Amino acid sequence: MIYKNNESKDIKRYKKGYIILTCLCLFSLLRVLPGIVSAEEVKHRARIAVLPFENISGQYVSIDDVMKPIYQKLDEIFILSSYEAVDEVILQLRLRHTGFLSSQEALDICHSLGVDAVILGMICVYQEIPEPRIGLIMKMIGTGEGAPILWMKSNIMSGDQTQTWFGRNRIRKIDDLFNKVVKDMVKDIPIDFFKEG
Repeated sequence: MIYKNNESKDIKRYKKGYIILTCLCLFSLLRVLPGIVSAEEVKHRARIAVLPFENISGQYVSIDDVMKPIYQKLDEIFILSSYEAVDEVILQLRLRHTGFLSSQEALDICHSLGVDAVILGMICVYQEIPEPRIGLIMKMIGTGEGAPILWMKSNIMSGDQTQTWFGRNRIRKIDDLFNKVVKDMVKDIPIDFFKEG
């Protein structure tokens, strides 16, 4: 009888562990599935050229470091032209400012790279001390007549704006704040412009 009770306990423990493991696997799968892109979705993803952002903050900023999180976030939504291809077109067209483009310059970039739109922007505020503070302007220009602005957004945020009760979750590093600003801006880019109707 004692043997049977022990066996019963072991079986119950095994079943409980199996259920927990199954739930964890299902939870992990649900988190991964949204990130899986089907062939049909890839087919309809827009091709975008991202220009190096213009720094008008008055502070020294490493543009390569700044552009890294921007490229990473945009790459989740669009098919991006390579840095080399974009740089080559900037040199060919002799663009002095990548934060300000005429309609013709935007169209020339789009046609040269074979993209659906170009994204450009400016770093307006870049402050590390005493409190990290970031200000960005981003806009997307299409290939339609007159190179229409498809989307535009500005965002200024400081580290103390992110804190909750008793200073929790306050962002104290400028890199972390920059990533948050970029994430908040990119999630609002409408992709309906590029869906085939």
